[in-house]
Amino acid sequence: MNLGESIRQLGLVLTLQNLVARATLRIFGLEICLIALDAGRDHDPIEGYDMEMVDGPRFRVLAGDEVFANHSASFAKGDQCVVTLFDGAVVGYNFYSNGSTPVNDYITFDVPPDHLYSYGAYTHPEHR
Repeated sequence: MNLGESIRQLGLVLTLQNLVARATLRIFGLEICLIALDAGRDHDPIEGYDMEMVDGPRFRVLAGDEVFANHSASFAKGDQCVVTLFDGAVVGYNFYSNGSTPVNDYITFDVPPDHLYSYGAYTHPEHR
């Protein structure tokens, strides 16, 4: 789709957001997306799975030393972690920040207080 078609179909603002996201991906190797969630809506858990907000020591016990070592900086800066458990074993996790978050040596995201930056997500292949 060329620029004119994109503006007609998506509008100017979404077209510009798309261009910025694609340029960011090309320049820095990052992909950025915005997902709006309905925080007020309850969701039924999937049978057999449990989710738990964990701190560093609990994550280390659940996920093991090697996995913890890869994420210890996230806990050190106060980010939050949610693990997904199946039969007591970690089958997924995700980290969240709502403050200043270094992404790499060149980029830091400053996340507004009413938003979350989600990163470091993992789901075991058998549970995708």
